[in-house]
Amino acid sequence: MSEDRPITLTPVKERDFQLHVVAPIVDSKFVLLGELGKITSISPDRILAVRPTQDDFALHVRGFMGEKVTMRFVNTESAEIVDILCIFNSVQINLVSPGRRSCGPL
Repeated sequence: MSEDRPITLTPVKERDFQLHVVAPIVDSKFVLLGELGKITSISPDRILAVRPTQDDFALHVRGFMGEKVTMRFVNTESAEIVDILCIFNSVQINLVSPGRRSCGPL
């Protein structure tokens, strides 16, 4: 998206809708798009912190026992979509790293 390449939205019918996710690209090779399957893909109830790491960044993600959460990222160098599944074995906070493609207890 830029002044030369604006986002184009197409009209929809009354009962249709489109959901667009806009995410800033920061000094990292990954962009956080958020949690799959949610209309609000990034929430402070789920993502407690974002912190830089040597390779990219890491998220502190909260979940409850038995819950499965998939976080989506885009690699800005290759345009590859990276989905990371977190399975919470107890009420806990997991550390998600797109560069390492991992999710585990904090």
